[in-house]
Amino acid sequence: DQSPSQDNEWFANGMMDELIDTLGSLSNMKVNPRGDVIYYKKNRPKLEEIVQDLKVRYIVEGAVQKAGEKIRIKVSLTDCKIHEQIWHQKYDGTFDDIFDLQDKTCYSIADAIKLTLTPEDKQKIDKKPTENAEAYELYLKASDYFEKSTRDDFERALLLFQSANELD
Repeated sequence: DQSPSQDNEWFANGMMDELIDTLGSLSNMKVNPRGDVIYYKKNRPKLEEIVQDLKVRYIVEGAVQKAGEKIRIKVSLTDCKIHEQIWHQKYDGTFDDIFDLQDKTCYSIADAIKLTLTPEDKQKIDKKPTENAEAYELYLKASDYFEKSTRDDFERALLLFQSANELD
């Protein structure tokens, strides 16, 4: 979260989860689960340590900024075999553009690693969890509270999930 107020960790986590879920659902793509990945978000070891621990060839890194409705997403892809960044992109938009930005990111990553996408893979990338960006924002915030696993956070999550469901 590189937002000016540093209060959009929910957004960063939501983007990470979406990329893990979508890329992990593609044929011929193996993606480590969230539980393995979240550790490195907080502990920032050297690339070699991550590669050795997770046994991966590629690493996706990113940052998000959100100020009001404006968002910026920065994403990069490193080929660990050659120890080189092979792709990076910066996307600007509003939260209403979030699904298009996520789709562009997934397609760009697949293209950068020369993954041939099947029609089913394209459907998985293009599938939107909702058409309502505000409901999606509430869902991401609720998911972030849910991950904290305290009673108060579960209660906040439940209220936000309910609000998201009503908007959707």
